Amino acid sequence: MGNEISSLGTYLGEKLRQRDTYYTALVVGLLINVYSQLLVPLLRGHEDPLAKFSEEFETHPILVSVSIGLGFCFPFLVGIYAAVTTRYARRKVDLRVWFPDYKPDPVFRVD
Repeated sequence: MGNEISSLGTYLGEKLRQRDTYYTALVVGLLINVYSQLLVPLLRGHEDPLAKFSEEFETHPILVSVSIGLGFCFPFLVGIYAAVTTRYARRKVDLRVWFPDYKPDPVFRVD
């Protein structure tokens, strides 16, 4: 049990050190926020969605800030969860692939 938890911690640390995690969350978060804050009001018939956003931000600043933050946090957390669980599920296969290269003994070599 302790070894599995340390594996999860290792996989999580490796994923958090990768820059593409943050770039992906930034791009997807921007798309979510542009869609939800600007495009949806435009599709609902509001003439100026930026004015509508400014009005909502002035009346409910905490709610709008949390909404924007969730637009970035959700893809960040989903990306990390997906990567870590995939690596954790593949750990035995990765170990089998890694082991012959690690052992220099010719008995363990498969060509």
